[in-house]
Amino acid sequence: MSQVLTDYCPSCVRCDTMRLIHTSLVALLLTACGTSDSPNHAVVRDSAGITIVDNGTMVAPTVWTVSAEPTVNIGAMDGADEYLLNRVAGAFKLGDGRIVIANGGSAEWRFYDAAGMFLKASGGHGGGPGELRALFEVSLLPDDTMVAFDPAARRADWYDDTGVFVRRTQVDVGALVEPPFYTEGSHILSDRSLLVRMYESEPRPHPDGVYRSPLGFVRVTEDLVVRDTLAWVGSLENYLIHIDDRVVPGARPFARRAVETWGGDYVYVADTDRYDIYAYQLSTGAHMRIRREVPPVPVTDADRAEFVESYREFMGRSRRPTANLERWLAAVTYPATKPPIQDLRADRAGWLWVAETGSREDSTVTWSVFDTSGRLHAWVALPVRLTLLDIGDDYILARHRDELNVEFVRVYTLNKE
Repeated sequence: MSQVLTDYCPSCVRCDTMRLIHTSLVALLLTACGTSDSPNHAVVRDSAGITIVDNGTMVAPTVWTVSAEPTVNIGAMDGADEYLLNRVAGAFKLGDGRIVIANGGSAEWRFYDAAGMFLKASGGHGGGPGELRALFEVSLLPDDTMVAFDPAARRADWYDDTGVFVRRTQVDVGALVEPPFYTEGSHILSDRSLLVRMYESEPRPHPDGVYRSPLGFVRVTEDLVVRDTLAWVGSLENYLIHIDDRVVPGARPFARRAVETWGGDYVYVADTDRYDIYAYQLSTGAHMRIRREVPPVPVTDADRAEFVESYREFMGRSRRPTANLERWLAAVTYPATKPPIQDLRADRAGWLWVAETGSREDSTVTWSVFDTSGRLHAWVALPVRLTLLDIGDDYILARHRDELNVEFVRVYTLNKE
């Protein structure tokens, strides 16, 4: 068995214990402790070499805002091809203010000036140098090097800040593990190491009901040397039923899942089942866990009805038999509450942004912002249709989908005063 798996424990999917490979790297990120009787102080303690930062029901010291209207809006319903966006995989600002959009539909890097005017494109579909088979996992490194990672082809394509192709590297992370484990998806981090997702596949049959396979996050070097295991959590929550001799799976309503993000010197991983985020510092190997308490959000009858309608619409575009769909919908169970968190993002400085779950009637999503010590620092309310892509000191860059599902990339001013 590969060394990645030496500390694997199936119980880690649901428990609060994180198994570490290189415990000698663990160092405290914090030295000061708060007090539990103040709503504006986090309680900090050490647990087996891991710093635990418990923010409890702490109130954010400040509220940040974004501009009511975008300062830059790229995208259109019709018109010139360079402004028609399709399956945006990522977007970010470069050091000189230019904006780069990874447009998955055309497998292109599209460059725009600071005002959103098109400049050039590079990449495109193909197999030759500089061409891309697909474009859906992208990274921007601190020197404005852009990387497109293709997990199916197990390769990374590197480009400079003008879109010129630099090199192609093979990244066979699958060689790190042996069955029943497999890898799926890797991210290039700011120090050029890799964050690898590692699953356990279990061929044995399962009874009807909720199922989540174990999912581990492992950091390895460019030459695939294991550095550390960040966390073991659960993969996407499925609901399985058996029809004759076949297993019919589907994503459970309001499914719990794993989410990850990275920025600056930090990587964050969470299971949306609980408000408990694993934090990892690249330069030191230090581990931390960030916790917070939020009121549970119940799953209502209206939520259930909306799920059934949207699921039928989604599955109607697939080739699965309708009878199986209806039997699955009749059998599936609903959790009493929604996951406490929806997603994670990290800004350029490595601060953590956590999207907290609200009700279906909400027009905004509350993002709680934690500094690199793990303490709650601010709240930001953003429209529900925005997907954060890049967060700077004074701006956010986000994807917006309108009512017709047309994509736009927008820049908003971020006000921290």
